[in-house]
Order: sequence, then structure tokens, then C-alpha cells
Amino acid sequence: MKKAVWIVFGVASTVLAGCNTVSGPGPDGLRHIHLTKAAVSGQKTRIGHSFKTNGNCGVDQLPDIAILQPSQHGKVETETEAGYTHFKGAYARCNTQRIPGMATYYTSAPGYSGRDRVVTRVSFRDGRIDEATIDINVVK
Repeated sequence: MKKAVWIVFGVASTVLAGCNTVSGPGPDGLRHIHLTKAAVSGQKTRIGHSFKTNGNCGVDQLPDIAILQPSQHGKVETETEAGYTHFKGAYARCNTQRIPGMATYYTSAPGYSGRDRVVTRVSFRDGRIDEATIDINVVK
């Protein structure tokens, strides 16, 4: 049986700024993720990349992403997109391959600077559910 590996948001995405915190699964069965990102005003910025890979460094499945709390000062979009992993240990061999997944992008309103927040839910067919709170520092 092949072992599948999950990579969600800050772990697999290019970290632009700040800290990442992962906890859980909690009593609600969800893994809670808190990320802090930076974005330039009006520019489309990747704030997450979610995927599940199999033991052969191939895609196991694409997750579903729901926006639970939309941006108050911009827009959030999801797109199918391949990205690089940042594994350690046995799966480090996958780090040189782009693996298909779902990318989450944020674009602030033109001219806006300040703080914004987005909450997403990433779910997989095997029952794993991650909830990510992403605080975004928008600079001019």
C-alpha cells in the first residue's frame, strides 16, 4: 500500500513573510493552520498551495478549497497549478518535481495598504480537512 503525503498552504507554498503555525487535528477533527503573508497592493500573490502526493512523487488527488471568510479588501481565487514540495527525509527526492495541486491567490484592491484576512477550508476525499486562517499584510 502506498503512503500518501499531504502538503497544505504554508508548508508547500513560497513563504513571503511572517510565521506559520499548524495545530491539530483538534477536537473538531480539523487541522488548524495560521499563516502570515505579505502582498504588494494590487498584485496577484500566491498565498497557498495544497496537494496530496503519493509515494512516487505523483499527484494522489486534488483537494477542494472553499473560501469561508472572503477578503474584505480584495479578492481570492483558486487555480489548478503545479508547485514544488519542501519535504525532508524520504520524500525529499520529490522536491525537484512540480506536483499538481490547487493554488490560492490574493489580490488587494488597487491602492489598498493595511491588513486583510482570508479563511479557507481544504478538504480531501479521504476525510482530511484543514482550515487555514491567512493574515495578509498589504504594502504599497
